[in-house]
Amino acid sequence: MQTALQAADHFGRTLAYLSADNGQDLGESLIKKGLAVVIAISPNTCNLERYQKAEVFARKQNRGIWAHPYFKPDKASRLTLTDTGFRFVNGQIRDVRTTKKYVNFKLADDVRVKIPVKYWPLFKQQADQLEGRAVTVRGWVAARGNYLQIRVSHPYMMRFRN
Repeated sequence: MQTALQAADHFGRTLAYLSADNGQDLGESLIKKGLAVVIAISPNTCNLERYQKAEVFARKQNRGIWAHPYFKPDKASRLTLTDTGFRFVNGQIRDVRTTKKYVNFKLADDVRVKIPVKYWPLFKQQADQLEGRAVTVRGWVAARGNYLQIRVSHPYMMRFRN
């Protein structure tokens, strides 16, 4: 077991990378079989490149979850307040706003993405240049009153389509 850079999440759960006795990375193995999705949560991204390659392999082979329609991107405009949980969401970035703590933008009237400002340098873009860009966001969709929110802390969780 290799402890992650951030040893615990905000719930106090231990964060680590697990290996079999033979040294095989268990996370990579699950991803390659299509039994897991790559999640990049800063600052714990040390194995991200290997995990990305494993996911691309699984997706191309239509393995495991990649054969299930749930893991196809949903259009942001079609989501309702009951469409929570981990999802892939397609949308067009609009109404970009930056506060002291977050870069915020909308994918639909009731679907918002929130990125902590402390992680924004990883994105290597100007926030105001995002407006109008098509994107697929992966992450946990949570209901926040009358809208849905996806919190992102690493650029891998957002794939631009144009």
